Amino acid sequence: MKKILLVNSNTESAPYPVSPLGLCMLATALKNTAYEVKIFDGLWNHVNSGPQNQTISLVHVLKDFQPDVIGVSIRNIDDLIMEQSRFYIEEIEDLCITPIKKYGKGITILGGAGFSMFPIELLKRWKFDFGITGAGEESLLTLLHSIENGHPTDNIPGVLVRKSNGQITGSSQFEINTNGSKLIVPYPEIDTHLNYNPYLTRSSYPIQTKRGCVLKCLYCSYPTIEGKTYQLRTAKDVVDEIESVNKRMPNVVFEFVDSTFNHPPKHAENICREIISRGLSLKLRTMGVTPAGVTPELIYLMRQAGFVQIDCTPDSASDKMLQNLRKDFNRKKLEKVASVLKEADMPTMWFFILGGPGEDDDTLDETFDFIHWFIDERDLVHITEGLRIYPDTGLEEIAIAEGIIKKNESLLKPHFYISKHLGQKKLKTRTKEFTSQHYNCLLSADSTPSKEMIQKALEVRKQKNLTNEPMFRTLLRLRKEEFKTGIKQ
Repeated sequence: MKKILLVNSNTESAPYPVSPLGLCMLATALKNTAYEVKIFDGLWNHVNSGPQNQTISLVHVLKDFQPDVIGVSIRNIDDLIMEQSRFYIEEIEDLCITPIKKYGKGITILGGAGFSMFPIELLKRWKFDFGITGAGEESLLTLLHSIENGHPTDNIPGVLVRKSNGQITGSSQFEINTNGSKLIVPYPEIDTHLNYNPYLTRSSYPIQTKRGCVLKCLYCSYPTIEGKTYQLRTAKDVVDEIESVNKRMPNVVFEFVDSTFNHPPKHAENICREIISRGLSLKLRTMGVTPAGVTPELIYLMRQAGFVQIDCTPDSASDKMLQNLRKDFNRKKLEKVASVLKEADMPTMWFFILGGPGEDDDTLDETFDFIHWFIDERDLVHITEGLRIYPDTGLEEIAIAEGIIKKNESLLKPHFYISKHLGQKKLKTRTKEFTSQHYNCLLSADSTPSKEMIQKALEVRKQKNLTNEPMFRTLLRLRKEEFKTGIKQ
């Protein structure tokens, strides 16, 4: 039996650790094949066998397991923070690439969301044999079958091939199998593929209800990573997975990790109704709620289904900036959304990105005004200064036109866009002035709480029996007290 080692190269645990959903889906897809599969989780230096909580280096795993195929998933390129940006590529080289090169055996394959944004550049940089863009379950199986049977490998959609002379062939354009708009994915059963205990204490169980994104936000890389059309799972399929996991881990919090949970809105409503109809007692949260798809009916259903918090991502509260960022809602709609969330007492983390094309003092004032008057002070406001420029986005085109970057310039190392009407220094001054007066507002660079603050929050939650309160609201309780005493975290 041939052996496949799947490597999670992600080591970032802030603001909380994210389990390698994609690798676990690959492991599940390979379950009934003639391969023995092992996952090395670089976040904890764990493998999915042996004593729990035992740490082991990739060097030792390679030596002991002797894999015939090594697949490395690249999740993040950097942390998206303009000031003191953390660039992960060199860390990945130290943790994963160098040991694999020294091992010197087996077929090597790159994949993951980060790789899908820079496939040719990373394949050339690390000199792996193959690269897979987009979702990899079908592509990987096809690639392995082709290799075993001596079939051509450079005609598989989404598969790049590095020849012995260094030439890259194949296509980074992956196929989107809509299957009548019903996406079939293997239940990843993450807890069977890796030691999930470290994630249970600080994280959640990821659930994906669809792939792809039809929205056209100026800066977003999701269409490149997942495709520009939706591949929807049925509500039954999604909730079957949730119910299965809930039986194995009854106290787990589930997080919907779609790029945008509530688009299309009916899809989100149907999932909530399916959960409600089964009478499941769950704790749910979700990232990526677009204001365009928020209705009182949806929020009511989400509350009934068990949602304890959401992330709302308007990016701006200025009509001018919403148009420039290619959002499909306006300020009036945003105000209605804030009212709906307050009325439902839906704990919300709000996300704003400042400094985009056309941003000036007036548009900043509009966003700050909205935050001050419309957002519940118990809710967290996360503010990012500057927009990370990614390939094949509208923001890249604007940055080239304005001379911020050159055409065909590598964007692997972080480049950021800030409106010429503000500049980095003024944007920083204005946002710092605003956040210093609002305890619930945090800059992205300051958004990770200290270990001491986390420990204090845990003590407060225990003392006041706040187990049903989202952790961010407990942390904001502490920040509010610090602001009262003049001590700012």
